[in-house]
Amino acid sequence: MNKNDRQLTFLKPSFAFSEKVFFEALSKVLSPELVERLLMQTGSFEKRKRCLPARLVVYLVIAMTLYAHDSIPEVLNKLVEGLRFHGAYLLGKLLPVKSAITQARQRLGVNVLVELFRTIAGPKAQANQPGAFYKGMRLTAFDGTTIALPDTPENERFFGRPGAARGKSAWPLVTVVGLMEIGTKMLIDAFVGRYKISERKAAARMMRSIHEGMLILWDRLYIGYALWKMTLGRGAHLLGRLAEDRVFKPLERLPDGSYLAKFYPSQKARNKGLGGLIVRIIEYTVDGSPGKNRLITSLLDWTSYPALELISLYHERWEIELGFDEIKVHLLGKTPALRSKTPLGCLQETYGLLIAYLAIRSLMLEAATKYDLDPDRLSFTDSLRVISRAIPRMQAVNVLLLSVHYEMMLDEIAASILPARRHRVNPRVVKRKMSKFPCKRSKHYQSPAQKIHFQEAVHVLN
Repeated sequence: MNKNDRQLTFLKPSFAFSEKVFFEALSKVLSPELVERLLMQTGSFEKRKRCLPARLVVYLVIAMTLYAHDSIPEVLNKLVEGLRFHGAYLLGKLLPVKSAITQARQRLGVNVLVELFRTIAGPKAQANQPGAFYKGMRLTAFDGTTIALPDTPENERFFGRPGAARGKSAWPLVTVVGLMEIGTKMLIDAFVGRYKISERKAAARMMRSIHEGMLILWDRLYIGYALWKMTLGRGAHLLGRLAEDRVFKPLERLPDGSYLAKFYPSQKARNKGLGGLIVRIIEYTVDGSPGKNRLITSLLDWTSYPALELISLYHERWEIELGFDEIKVHLLGKTPALRSKTPLGCLQETYGLLIAYLAIRSLMLEAATKYDLDPDRLSFTDSLRVISRAIPRMQAVNVLLLSVHYEMMLDEIAASILPARRHRVNPRVVKRKMSKFPCKRSKHYQSPAQKIHFQEAVHVLN
């Protein structure tokens, strides 16, 4: 035990332990040097020495999503658990109370987490990565999702909530629109905003992350002339699904069954035949699924990009849906998903959630690369369990053995191989939708406290 470790045995309420807390298991993604540099860059460093320094609070916000079912003080306990193996007395009154943690999060703000996310996000697939490229183009996808927030007046005013058949929906929602790399499920960029934000406008803001050589798979919600033109201007290509009400008049029938048409900016331009961009339309049906499907693409050469190939390729867009499922169900797994009762805290948590997801996916990619595996074949749930166990364990080991334990963690992740996916078509339905119970409304939160014992309030009827 070195001098610094011996000092941990008799920690005072000054919390010297905070200088020893690191994410050793995630150090390649979230290095202390990177976090401290971004804290200085965003002006988020504390002005005086505190029990909960800014660097530790950054780790705490990220760990809150790795241990989503634990209280925040318990998450802090797990962050320092490894130090107890060095003889540190970190129990009882020595750990900060909930109010101190709340104040520390308010001091930290959200800017450093936004910058940390943007620093570690981005495409990571190498040229030989399975499923990451199509004929030299990097496969990516746009999509959006919503995350449930605690039902507080502040969250509702700031983020908003959807309507419902019987009044208001259960929870305020935050909207997350993401650009994801298909082969690795790594987020390239993300927009976090209010529930009613237009997803097209959010996608337009993320044009900064569109680069030449990308092929973007779009849901039908994003198909619009302005976004289409902006994406082509960035040197990328598109493949998306068309809504039923979109009208395209064939200009030329192609041998593979697809046809060329013009994409106009408005109905008026279509009526007058003004301008427009040449696009390719592919129509098809699927056995067991009713109705006709249509795809639109900027890949006009049918010999290089046959219709059947593009139809199969478009179904890779579901990888981003699976990525959101990993974030909302397997990483969080509860409703409301986040726990903060203020808008600032919710924004902090959302970016902490995205950072945690990127860190897990980065380790999964490293493990897959080590054993020449497809990252899609590794279990996200098992990887999360492995990493959650490794965080306190790697704090406890001798620094000379950290690299050994890091490789052991990668080996455990690589061992969680999933079976090959089944060929199936699933209807878009839910199993249980209605309930016989009345909806919970704001008046139910204001029930007056009983001033007498329950038994005094009971009257037996004759």
